[in-house]
Amino acid sequence: MNSTAARSDPGHEYATTVPLVSRALALFVGLSSVPVLLLVAALTYVENDPWWVAALAALLLFGPIPLLNRLRFEVELGKRELRYRVRPWHLRPRVLPLDSITAVERRSRRPDSTPGLRRVNLGRGWVDWTDDEVRYVLGDEGVRISRDEGRTIELWFSDVGELARALDTACERQSGWSRRGR
Repeated sequence: MNSTAARSDPGHEYATTVPLVSRALALFVGLSSVPVLLLVAALTYVENDPWWVAALAALLLFGPIPLLNRLRFEVELGKRELRYRVRPWHLRPRVLPLDSITAVERRSRRPDSTPGLRRVNLGRGWVDWTDDEVRYVLGDEGVRISRDEGRTIELWFSDVGELARALDTACERQSGWSRRGR
């Protein structure tokens, strides 16, 4: 899952967009739906059912593929806050004020993948959450951001080291002290 960094807005210290679903997974979903649609079409023909049954099956099988390609994880670091969101799931970005961040810790060991009810699988990546932590695991490098109320967020994607450096710089500039947990 590749990410692309962008710094077009001068108010942002860092911005990136990471596709949540790989093209290989979307292609697999599309190709594996073809035999199912052929079976439905054959049964529709044999049973002399109306044509809209096969059309509905095609819509249900292939309709989610464009949505899979639109799923994006966006991260923006401004002068006073970190914003992140999953488009189109989150209607508004989640906002973390920089003065609420107590530690920025870089991670190099990818968390273990354990299935659960509070987890969304995205092929090789996933999103999971508890009451105290949210993890967006979309790559092999990560950063753990601890907040003053005790909650944490982990962001894992390919150029997260650049985000960690930008976060350190922005937090030092705002609060005047260096972050722990490097």
